[in-house]
Amino acid sequence: MLLALPSLTEVRKQYTLAISDEDKAETLYAKLNTSEAKEDVLLLAYCGATRALMAKHALNPYSKLKYLKEGSAMLNQAAQKNPKQIEVRYLRFSVENNVPDFLDYRQHLASDKKVIVDAILSDTHGLSKEVLKDVVAYMLKNAELDPATKAKLTKALS
Repeated sequence: MLLALPSLTEVRKQYTLAISDEDKAETLYAKLNTSEAKEDVLLLAYCGATRALMAKHALNPYSKLKYLKEGSAMLNQAAQKNPKQIEVRYLRFSVENNVPDFLDYRQHLASDKKVIVDAILSDTHGLSKEVLKDVVAYMLKNAELDPATKAKLTKALS
């Protein structure tokens, strides 16, 4: 019997909870690690981001690297399928932004930041108001941005 795929709203909620809860990360990954879910670019990206997130919760260094490698591959696949999908770029940016420099999994940071910021400032992002708010908040807090860009991003929320 096939289980119904979770809605994007539910996936976003569960992903936020999975950041600080290993069990929730494993549960969400299990729901998204299906061929049906992976046909949807956003669900594939959330599957990859959740897999990479599991590295945060793992104790074994080899498991950490395995989770990161698998998650990164899924995020890259989603970004290749739809390079203009800002939420996919945001997920990959947030994962890569939290990876230590020495691991060489940060190669898309600059390009993802540019695509995300340009899309928001040109109002071509296609994000809902709630998701836009989360993306802008994350970028303001975690991306290296000049003061003018920060002001423009803040203004884009109004």
